[in-house]
Amino acid sequence: MRTVDETSVRHPRLEKTGWFSQFWGPAGAFPVQLMGLLTTGELVYFRARGSKITLEVAASEDEFDGHSVVARFRKDVVVDEANEFGASMMDADAAAELIEQWLGEFHAGARPKADRD
Repeated sequence: MRTVDETSVRHPRLEKTGWFSQFWGPAGAFPVQLMGLLTTGELVYFRARGSKITLEVAASEDEFDGHSVVARFRKDVVVDEANEFGASMMDADAAAELIEQWLGEFHAGARPKADRD
């Protein structure tokens, strides 16, 4: 992971948690993403695109390949005429709230392994 500098997008809600040694996001669209390194050494990747939102936690940056994660949280989103882009245009504040919720569960011991697809 490249070093985060002061020009990176860092949501203040997540900064206040003190859980990250470095991170950027959530930011972007198609998908909305966050990448971060927890102070305990785990790598975190959040992605919101189409019909699903996921947060994956790997034991370390070296062990993150999308398949060897220690926890995978997932939320499905309805894509229809009223919400044609699904999670792809998720608001950064809503994303930060969900990331904080899931990482709170992770820190409390939750280790779900939701399906990737």
